[in-house]
Amino acid sequence: MICLTDIKTAIRLLERSAELIEKNCKYSETDTARQNKQLVKKLKKKINETNH
Repeated sequence: MICLTDIKTAIRLLERSAELIEKNCKYSETDTARQNKQLVKKLKKKINETNH
């Protein structure tokens, strides 16, 4: 079972990887950073829905 702490850790890792991709990769590779950011938004939204 995935707990809230695991999800928050995954969010931090996705955010950090998006930052690294944007800083160090070619423009054509930044789509992965965008996908990471979208996934972070979805996860945060899901966390907020379950906490309310």
